[in-house]
Amino acid sequence: MIDKLVTFSFAEAFSQKYDFFATIFEYLIKDYNKDFGKYAEYYTPHSIASIIARIMVPEGVQNVTVYDPAAGSGTLVLALAHEIGESNCTIYTQDISQKSNEFLRLNLILNNLVHSLGHVVHGDTLLSPQHLNRQKNGLMKFDYIVSNPPFNVDFSDNRDTLAGDIYKERFWAGVPNVPNKNKDSMAIYQMFLQHIIFSMKENGGRAAVVVPTGFLTAGTRIPKKIRERIVEDRMLRGVVSMPSNIFATTGTNVSVLFLDNSKSMSRQS
Repeated sequence: MIDKLVTFSFAEAFSQKYDFFATIFEYLIKDYNKDFGKYAEYYTPHSIASIIARIMVPEGVQNVTVYDPAAGSGTLVLALAHEIGESNCTIYTQDISQKSNEFLRLNLILNNLVHSLGHVVHGDTLLSPQHLNRQKNGLMKFDYIVSNPPFNVDFSDNRDTLAGDIYKERFWAGVPNVPNKNKDSMAIYQMFLQHIIFSMKENGGRAAVVVPTGFLTAGTRIPKKIRERIVEDRMLRGVVSMPSNIFATTGTNVSVLFLDNSKSMSRQS
C-alpha cells in the first residue's frame, strides 16, 4: 500500500476535478448495505451525477448560484460545479447530517471551491432553511438546483408544524399525513420537491430532482398538485427514467425531473 501511495500522482488526481468521497461512499454502501441501506437512495452515483450535470448546463454559463437542499457529501453539486467551471459558480447547500457536511467541506477544499465553504450549512432544510436573500426578508432564489432528497423518512414529529400557516407558501401542495403504521414510509421527497420549486429563480432558474418513478403517475393528492403546477407553469423540460437498481441497496425505480422556470416557457402555446 505504501509503495502504491509513493508512486500515486495526487497532482494529476486534483487536476481531474475528482469527487474524492463518491468512490469511497459507493464502496461503503456496496459492502456494508446493512448499515448504509437507509441512506442508499439518498446518495447519487457519480456517473449519474455527471450525466445530470451535462444535461443541465449550457455553454458559457458564468456567475451563477448552485443549490442542493439535501446535499450529502456533495456529489451532485460538485458535478455541476465542474461542468460550469469552479470560478463561475457559488455553491449553497444544507443538510441535516453534520458528518455529511464535514465530508462536503473537505470535498470543496480538494476541488478548488473554497469560496463556497461559508455556504455549507448544517440544519433541517424543511423546518429552517438558512439561505436568505440579500434583504434578509425571504429565501434566496437560485440559478441551478440539483438534488436527490431522501424519499421516505419519518418526520411525524414535525408534520403539524410544517402544515402551519407560515409554511403554506412554500409547501403549497400540502404535507403528507402521518400513517397509522410504518411512519418511515412518509414521502418526505414531496416536501423537498415543493421547496425546490419554490427556491428556483424566476426568469431562468433550472432544477434537476431525483424522485421515485411512481411520482410520475401517483394519483394521490400531493403528487397530483405538484404535477399540475409543473404543467400549468410549463416548467417541465424533460424526464429521464433510470435503470432498475441504480442505487446500491434499494430496488426503488427512480427518475430525474428536469425543470426550467424561464418566463419564455411559461403559459405560452
